[in-house]
Amino acid sequence: MHRAKFLLAGIAVLLSSKFALGDFKQRVQEEVSASKAYPCASAVCPSQDEVSQYQFIFVEGFLGSATVQNFIPLENVLQNDFQVDDFTIVIPRSANSIATNAPLVREAVLDFRRRSPEKKSILIAHSKGAAEALLMVLQHPELITDGLISEVVLVDGAFNGTPLAYLWQDFCHLGRMTEIAAKDLDLCRILMSWTDGVNSMKPNRIRPIMAQAIASISEGTKSSIGKHLWSIHCQFGDLRTQWKSKLAIPWAYLKLYGDNDGVILTADENLQTSLGIGTDLGLFFSDHMSLLSGTSVAELETEREGFARALIRQMVIQSSVVEGDQI
Repeated sequence: MHRAKFLLAGIAVLLSSKFALGDFKQRVQEEVSASKAYPCASAVCPSQDEVSQYQFIFVEGFLGSATVQNFIPLENVLQNDFQVDDFTIVIPRSANSIATNAPLVREAVLDFRRRSPEKKSILIAHSKGAAEALLMVLQHPELITDGLISEVVLVDGAFNGTPLAYLWQDFCHLGRMTEIAAKDLDLCRILMSWTDGVNSMKPNRIRPIMAQAIASISEGTKSSIGKHLWSIHCQFGDLRTQWKSKLAIPWAYLKLYGDNDGVILTADENLQTSLGIGTDLGLFFSDHMSLLSGTSVAELETEREGFARALIRQMVIQSSVVEGDQI
């Protein structure tokens, strides 16, 4: 077993310039195009046994308790392709601010890691949950430096906020409920009862918090944890053909508050260019939710499971690259 892991690490180090960075999109396209009959569509792949040495932690975003289909492709791939069921889904309270939830996510992570401390772990977080996971790591870099978390992937992360928070506020007339149409009252009651959570996603609220958290760690620590931080961002379109388009609504409205990617976030979900830390794995053509969500459409399910398969394999390989550097 150790010899197999050593060989994988050696191969991964040799090929890391290709597979660890720019060609993740190529890996995804290979996995999406391949039949499930293929054990692995790419040149360098971890074995089922190697994947089983990891725990997987999924962190939901805003309204995560309602979007019950999030992470289904990842769950299906882990269970069906790798026979791995050592994973958990963390659902932070939407009503809480990002700063309030970050330590709560940490508690959930620590609790889950106690079950299998001998394993490594990969954390994949989405949207507001990605912002909470990033803030957690910046406030507690020992989660990575001590090996409790091997890799952190932020998918369409709201770590720079979302103009949608302003849209919601305007749509609900700043809480003047009597002026809201009856059909919209339920949504606005929910949003206004979750004021802290909504407000914390405003770019002018979350950006100073992230900046302060990054400024509080040393350059050495920033470099160390940055090797394990990854971002993936989305633009409305089609994953298989890489067709992209602007989403007309709320794109036009959100332009009033600044540029955005055609979905619901600001244009700066690229972790490296916007915050100066980590590595970006690329832009993918899918709406904000569907890259990680389940679907009843067979073709879309194949695409999303292909993406999930590529992401799992990529992160296990990347973890081995770092392990190989330390051997």
